[in-house]
Amino acid sequence: MFLADHRLAVFAPFFLYDLYQENHFRQTDAIHPAHWEYDSIFIFAGMQPPVLRSLLIFAIYALLFGVLSIWLYRIAARLLYGKYQEITEPDERAYKLFFSEARSAEEIPKPRRDVAFLALRILGSFYLFI
Repeated sequence: MFLADHRLAVFAPFFLYDLYQENHFRQTDAIHPAHWEYDSIFIFAGMQPPVLRSLLIFAIYALLFGVLSIWLYRIAARLLYGKYQEITEPDERAYKLFFSEARSAEEIPKPRRDVAFLALRILGSFYLFI
């Protein structure tokens, strides 16, 4: 889930494009070279299979450029919108207004412990462990 957010937007296109270059340029004797090559001095150059090499390299790139882009976006947002005001805890008046007696005094009945309740409880427990 962590990699599935904004870093995947950086990672997925380059990974697919690198696989395309591997098949069409690096593994064949193509007249036109690939846009980037992994030289022998490159630390991951000898890694086989090439899919694993591409996956590792672009996962590292996605983490680096993802963090860098978030940092740059935050700088740009601060320049555009100024410094944000921190959210403080509510004062006593706001707390009493939100948690008034009318809202808090409501009686909430407990659910019946029948077969449907137990089935949902068991199903929910399986969902947590899968």
